[in-house]
Order: sequence, then C-alpha cells, then structure tokens
Amino acid sequence: AVELIVVEDEQVTVHGSRHEHTFRVIEGDPSSVDTLVSVRVGSTPTPQIALIGDEEQMHGVIAVYREAPLDERDSALLDNLAGQIALRLRNHRLFGETLEQARLAQIIGHTADGIFTIAPDGTVASWNPAMELITGCHRDRAIGRLCEEVLGPRMAETIASLPIAPTGDAKASDSLVERPD
Repeated sequence: AVELIVVEDEQVTVHGSRHEHTFRVIEGDPSSVDTLVSVRVGSTPTPQIALIGDEEQMHGVIAVYREAPLDERDSALLDNLAGQIALRLRNHRLFGETLEQARLAQIIGHTADGIFTIAPDGTVASWNPAMELITGCHRDRAIGRLCEEVLGPRMAETIASLPIAPTGDAKASDSLVERPD
C-alpha cells in the first residue's frame, strides 16, 4: 500500500489507495514524519518513507507499506517521485503568487489614486499612471530618483514623518504635491 501525506499550513491530507482523510494539526503536537505516517489504520509493515521537500520546508511524505524493504532502484524511484511532487507544489505556489501580483499590478495601474513606493534609500521604487497625471512627472523620470527631487520637500517631509511598522507594512497619507508646472 502507498499513502501520500500532504501538509499545507496546518492541514494534513492523507491520500491512500482506499481513502482520503483530512485533519488539522493542533499547535504543540509533534509534526514528525512518524506522526504523519502513523495515521494509517490497521496492522501494517513499517512504512518506508520519502520526504516531499526538505527538513526546512517539508510538504509531506510518501509512505510505502510492504513486507520487503525497497531495493536501491525502487528507493531511488520513490525519492525521485517525492522530489517531483515537491517541485510541482512549489511551482503551483509560485504560479499563485505571480497571478496575485499581476492582479494587484492591474488594480494599481487602473486606479485613479496616485500610488507610489519608496525604497529604504529614499528613492522612488514604483509609480503608477495616476501619479503621472497628478504630478505631471512620467514614471521613467520618477523611478530611481530621490522622493524629494520628484515630489518636492513638503512631500518628502510628510513621508519621513510617517510611522513605518517593523513589518514594513505600508501606511497611507495625504499631502500636497508640487508639480513641475
């Protein structure tokens, strides 16, 4: 018998040849591979396992239950399969993040609100089309320059006075913008 045990956040899903079982990991419970594999009911041989992912970012395990130990070729095949599953899960997560970033970029690009970001060194890092209309300054001229150079000293003072959370969370504020014209 074979089980695929997938861990996503706090949810564990066990895919078996005859069933699927989902449960949540309770904080403080051990999350070792043995705990995940021991979900299988009944008297079975000790599972031979392959990690999906690595010790730092484990996505689950593949557990193979059989009387005889896997030979070198079967063990390599099991490890390869686990690696392919980990890669697929990683690609799926990255694809989702990319879609989310594209959606946010589309929203920011089409809003009437001027939105820009400042890098830690004080230079303009992003500049949406509404900022071009509001300020009269094209994106190519703004990005990479100091905020004070692009928006004037008043705006730079307003930005400098904003409380920045340790997490880097963005803060909103209103201020007067000096246009070149």
